Amino acid sequence: MQSKTSCFNRTVFTKTLRRFWPLWLGYGAVWFLTLPLSVIRAGVEGDSSLQLQRGILEIAAAASPLLLFAFSVLTAMAAFGWLYQSRSASFTAALPVTRSGMFLSSAAAGAAVLLGVNVFTALTAWVCALCTGLQVGEALLAFLAVSTLDALCFYGFALLCAQLTGSLLILPLVYAVLQFTAVVVETLFNYLLRHILFGLDPVGSTLSFLSPIWTRLKCHIEAIYSETPVVTQYGSYNDIVAYRFSGWGVMACYALFGVLCFLLAWRLYQKRRMESAGDTVAISLLKPTFRWCMALGCALCAAVGVYYLLNEGRYVPGDWPHTLLITALLVLGGLLGWFGADMLIYKSFHVFRRHGRGALLLTALLIAFPVLTELDVLGVEKRSPEIGEYDMASVWVSGTEQTDITGEESLRELRKIQQSIVGNKALHESRAASRCTTVNIRYYRGDEVVFRRQYRVAFTAQDAADHESDIRALERFINRAECIEQRKKLNIPVLPDTIDSASLINYRSYEDGGSYFEGLEGQQGNSLLLTRQEAFELYSECILPDLLEGSLGRLWLVEDESFARSIYNLRFEMTLTLLGENGRTDEYAYFYTVPTVNSHRTNAWLEARGVKLETLWDYLERTGYTNDLEFAPGMETRPEPTAVAAAQ
Repeated sequence: MQSKTSCFNRTVFTKTLRRFWPLWLGYGAVWFLTLPLSVIRAGVEGDSSLQLQRGILEIAAAASPLLLFAFSVLTAMAAFGWLYQSRSASFTAALPVTRSGMFLSSAAAGAAVLLGVNVFTALTAWVCALCTGLQVGEALLAFLAVSTLDALCFYGFALLCAQLTGSLLILPLVYAVLQFTAVVVETLFNYLLRHILFGLDPVGSTLSFLSPIWTRLKCHIEAIYSETPVVTQYGSYNDIVAYRFSGWGVMACYALFGVLCFLLAWRLYQKRRMESAGDTVAISLLKPTFRWCMALGCALCAAVGVYYLLNEGRYVPGDWPHTLLITALLVLGGLLGWFGADMLIYKSFHVFRRHGRGALLLTALLIAFPVLTELDVLGVEKRSPEIGEYDMASVWVSGTEQTDITGEESLRELRKIQQSIVGNKALHESRAASRCTTVNIRYYRGDEVVFRRQYRVAFTAQDAADHESDIRALERFINRAECIEQRKKLNIPVLPDTIDSASLINYRSYEDGGSYFEGLEGQQGNSLLLTRQEAFELYSECILPDLLEGSLGRLWLVEDESFARSIYNLRFEMTLTLLGENGRTDEYAYFYTVPTVNSHRTNAWLEARGVKLETLWDYLERTGYTNDLEFAPGMETRPEPTAVAAAQ
């Protein structure tokens, strides 16, 4: 009789299921406590079907990836635990079962548990919902689909990781590290670049898609609104009629990734050396890769971790002393990782004579990277977009509002200021500067950011007094008439009906400073509440004309005596809301300004209202707090740099 080659062995399948039943039971118990119990509680508490639908989809969005992430690797460890001991691996290899049959049978046992428990959980929750009279069938189907796709992604990846190592303890570490490698490495790398390259402003995480669990946790649910508005005595609004899961495309891609990992794991198992049981790295060709990856990873972690602790988490400009410190930390961490990897591979501490040339090459690379970056051999720091590559720019100084820039002349002036800041890099990175402020510059073509930089602009008392210094040039630029008008422009018309609230408060307030609103109608502590009509009159007849003249709306980047003598110790705040057709808030706006000695219309209105006007300088002098200014009278510098910006 002709023999047949089977790709599935029922005995291996059933034995795997029976041996690890406590793990499967634990997985099912966690899901029961998570979903069916939530359905029972919703029925007891009288929740609506819509509320329960939202709860089920939230579980699918948040709990499913976390549970499948953890139990997938545990299942892989259980199903293939025999691979990691020489005795059991040799015994299994001697069985009259093909390698494909052994792999597929063991993998199928784990997949059957994960998928079976998910189906059982959904059915149990459905029965509980029927018993409580709640209709959530579609939400449970969505949950089942989401959990199935999660299982395919994470279990397939866990099976691949199981073939890369011969150690049961190393498997979960490899699994977890590889899941987060892209996000962590990019974050650490950007941290180092930001502290070496002057002005670099890394853009979030562009490689997060390579981390399935990280990206998967960003999937969320969306509300679906009714097309017909609900009319009440207070207005009309569109009610929520259902919820849906958002992120099916991402889920499908990661499920396909899991299937590809499964196929690759199958192929690797067919070629696996059973003698590798107990080895840290089961595939010989991957041992150099493991060594280099561990060395570079340890270098990044050591440099960022120690540097962060030494500077207590604060940003420190990357001058040469700090760059050399980063270099030393990179080399130290890299060598520890290099020889640590060899210790894990060869299971011996006598590894320092191995791969010496590779260690020297690693050291040379780790020294060259920060040094060449500090020298800016690629011209990253000096680069700025050419005119014509962008049509708009924005400037945001810490503590102030964003200023959008249009017009060729203004864009050229901004580019000139940026180049001046870069040219004075040594000053802005020096420890002699007493103060610094963060300046963010973005260049746009349409809605797309084509260039972005973030500078720490430092300044001393001498710089504050120098009309041509970077800080003063930037201050003059953002206080141009067109910049003030753009910055203070509101997206809601200012009318009595759109004004939600308005008040006058102290710009600075100390316990012994008194109040400017004593005995006035609307006083509430150290603030004065204005009626809608008063706020409309003050804004339209006084503030707006003063803004157009340039006597209001200025930004001060240096809090010195000149600044304190230029403004009154008051702040006007106003919030506006615009309701849409559905009765909900469609637009929201916030406006504030500080009266100056030159805002004559605004000052006259305030005095007529009975408000006492006192410059900030007089107030600080009266209360004895003039030292709170950036540069107190007679003070050259202060020892510690901080980012401050006074805004009006």
